[in-house]
Amino acid sequence: MNRLVLAFGIVCLLQGLSAEPRPQFGLENDLPAGSRIGSMKSDVNDYLNDIGDLTVEDVTSGVENLEVTETNIEGFIQYFDSTTGSLMDSFDTLLDASDGDIEGAFVPFIQEIDNVLDYLVEDGAAYVSNIAELGYTGISNELTDASEFFSAGLEDLKSKTQTVQNNVAAAYNAAGESTNVNTAILRQYVTLSSMYNMLNSMTKLRSYLPILQYILETVIENSAEADSFVNELADRLDNEIDPFAEELADDIDEALYDIDDAIDDRVIDIYDDLDDILSNIESLSVIADAVETPDLVTPINDMKSLFFISGMGATYAPMEGAFENVYTAIESLFSSLADAVDVNDNPLTIQLVDTLMGNDKYGRYCYNKYKDLVMGLFDLSYNGAYLCVDKEIVRIEHLQDTLMIIFDLLMVDYEDFEDQVGVCDSLSDAGNSFTGDCLSSLNTFYTALEAATEDKLDLVFTIATDEAVAIENRLLMCFELVNLDVSVIQAGEISEGLAICAEDGPTGSD
Repeated sequence: MNRLVLAFGIVCLLQGLSAEPRPQFGLENDLPAGSRIGSMKSDVNDYLNDIGDLTVEDVTSGVENLEVTETNIEGFIQYFDSTTGSLMDSFDTLLDASDGDIEGAFVPFIQEIDNVLDYLVEDGAAYVSNIAELGYTGISNELTDASEFFSAGLEDLKSKTQTVQNNVAAAYNAAGESTNVNTAILRQYVTLSSMYNMLNSMTKLRSYLPILQYILETVIENSAEADSFVNELADRLDNEIDPFAEELADDIDEALYDIDDAIDDRVIDIYDDLDDILSNIESLSVIADAVETPDLVTPINDMKSLFFISGMGATYAPMEGAFENVYTAIESLFSSLADAVDVNDNPLTIQLVDTLMGNDKYGRYCYNKYKDLVMGLFDLSYNGAYLCVDKEIVRIEHLQDTLMIIFDLLMVDYEDFEDQVGVCDSLSDAGNSFTGDCLSSLNTFYTALEAATEDKLDLVFTIATDEAVAIENRLLMCFELVNLDVSVIQAGEISEGLAICAEDGPTGSD
């Protein structure tokens, strides 16, 4: 038993030796609960330092409401840290005071309490009011509530501190203004209850700070999240639209120039065919000396000249210009659509940001529910635009098939030339009237056929050119409809759902 008592006594002695120095409150005495009050002050100071160390990230998205929130939250934290820092400094002075100047020890601390109270109802309240004007009633109501909570704690601490001040002053005076008051007088005037009331007030004050820290941290976190989201939207708009438009234009361009290549191939083939036909006709023995032969060869040669690709620049130019216009029109439209969208001023973007920042009811939940749907509007636009292009490529392929059929008809027109002239060549010699009549008849036919061939060839390029214009118009109209569907109809549905969610939560009618 004696060993147990001895051990307990040693532990108590060690605890006493290792305890923090008790505050004097203007006296040299150790006051009841003084060390506990000092320890609790350290806890309060830690929370205040944590709040003062909060950093509001710079808003870079350009959203005005986020910028206003940043400015006011920064101001609130900065001046709250400044005033409460002075409060804690004056408390340290109070704890260290031992020179008998009771009023000089207590009054600065009480004055600093009043300064913090004044800040909370004046400048601090102004910062909160500025946020409320944005419609962010969740933030403003919570900050107002937390400030009032903290203010009530300060008022209570002020009252309990003034009681201790009066008690310490009474003890000091009763001891003949001695800074070292005897135990009996100290117990008589500086009661345990008054000191523990001050300790309890400090304890409650510490309990009021975590909610203020939580509110500020939440606002800072939400602001950073909203700013990052808007920046990501803007980045997609700035960096994805042009490459996407170029990709769509390239797909269409490739399909159109497949037609151009196919026409080139057919033109070259027909030119080579007619060149071979002319060589073979001119090599026929009988008609070589016939006087009608030069007239016969002329329309065939003229027909061949129609397909001399190096000389067809004027024929190709309208078609290729129309093809090029499709490409540039696609890029131009997407560029204009992108320029027309200002993400940081877009109604749906602002609604989403305000839902998160307002911090009302289900704000954070609803923001997270709908933010990816808003971001997904880009992908819906892309999908719709690809559908427009894919449908048009099918039409372009049909156009190519149609044009190739016309070329097939052109080739049918001259496929029997050698056989026909061969019949004239087989009639007799060059001086035979039958041969001459035969060649003259063919000349009449070939001359008419050459004119018809020119018309058919012009038709190929006219159809290709006109259809390129139609392709451009259909694509632009389709893209515009996709844009309207996504930016008006689907964005409107998201906006409506977001509003319902923010009001009624996950069980709302959205």
